[in-house]
Amino acid sequence: MDTLRLILLIVGALFIGGMLIYYWATSENKMKFLRLFPRFKFSRAANKDVMPVTAPLPEYDDEPDAEDIATLSDLTLPISEPEIDIDALGPMSAIAEEAGATGETFLIALNVMAREGQRFHGLDILNATQEQGFVFGDMNLFHIYPDEADKHRPLCSLANTIEPGSFDIEHMAETETPGLLLFMQLPGPLEGKLAFERLLQLGRALAARLDGVLCDESRSVLTLQTIGHIKEKIEAFHFKQKMSSLNHHRH
Repeated sequence: MDTLRLILLIVGALFIGGMLIYYWATSENKMKFLRLFPRFKFSRAANKDVMPVTAPLPEYDDEPDAEDIATLSDLTLPISEPEIDIDALGPMSAIAEEAGATGETFLIALNVMAREGQRFHGLDILNATQEQGFVFGDMNLFHIYPDEADKHRPLCSLANTIEPGSFDIEHMAETETPGLLLFMQLPGPLEGKLAFERLLQLGRALAARLDGVLCDESRSVLTLQTIGHIKEKIEAFHFKQKMSSLNHHRH
């Protein structure tokens, strides 16, 4: 009886072992099959060729943007500053606009000074101004008009540095002066930077014609640095006028 029982146990064990070997050989995922038996232990030698299975990393379609970063870090997105509507200011034109709502103006002055110990003579001044297109007129000064039809808005004017600053056109032959004041006011008939370039051109031409020195408003020799500062002031004035005009239209 004991012998029969032992034989049955051996046959059963062999049957179960055969079935396990059959399912192992025919299984598509052998590792999944092995996980059915968590109590089975395999030696390191038996598993040295088996690579660990790791979960695949998530794939992203693109780089995280600012909103993603803010969400992940529990931060609030910064509130953007209001932008100035540059398009509303409009393009810069060669023709200057009228004074803005503030009515402010900007005066630019240069001096053409005679060299030390010398003076400009009236007839030389008269010839030089005529060559550059100056016209004698209002307030007994010489003026440049970019538009011959508009004699009310001179581009720039030329005065005497000796008070009261005017010229006696009838007695130019007897006139002598240590310097000439060349000035213009913005807004004018031309856009600010263009008008200043014309002012520089006239000042240099007069200085060369009269053998003088072109100076700034304080009568120091005009330098490239000073010219740059004047251009920056013109740009700031122009921007201020544009903003003033824009605010005026909004109200």
